[in-house]
Amino acid sequence: SSMLMQVQSVRIETLHLRARCALAAARQDPAKANPWLRLAKADGRRLARENSLFAPPMAELTRAAVAVIEGRSRQGEEHLRRAIEGFDAAGMRQYAAAARRRLGALAADASLSEEALRAMEAEGIRDIDRWTRMLAPGFDTAPARLGPGS
Repeated sequence: SSMLMQVQSVRIETLHLRARCALAAARQDPAKANPWLRLAKADGRRLARENSLFAPPMAELTRAAVAVIEGRSRQGEEHLRRAIEGFDAAGMRQYAAAARRRLGALAADASLSEEALRAMEAEGIRDIDRWTRMLAPGFDTAPARLGPGS
């Protein structure tokens, strides 16, 4: 009734926050991950439809985490590359750095991970791991991986 979701910037931030929370919840308890993954996927689709410079890379980052959780690392890498490209174009340096860090870890590319660390350190971020988990959850090791149909 507040009509806040009619404001695009609020809607985009809310969708992305909800997707990030769903991804973190999916990683917390893999046995109960499916409803959280469905929510993250739905929010990713909604973000992708927004006519905005920064929503599509948020959608790609969300899709990347879902792919990794479902055991589709190669697709996760592709989504991360698109997310980085979009974040760079939008001037969203910290999101781009978090996505680069995730891609560096996933693709075993130490130079990409180092580049991301330097960017975060240059901004004065003290707990880089926590910052990365906040901006790009869902990539950390979980007790078990899920298959696409589970």
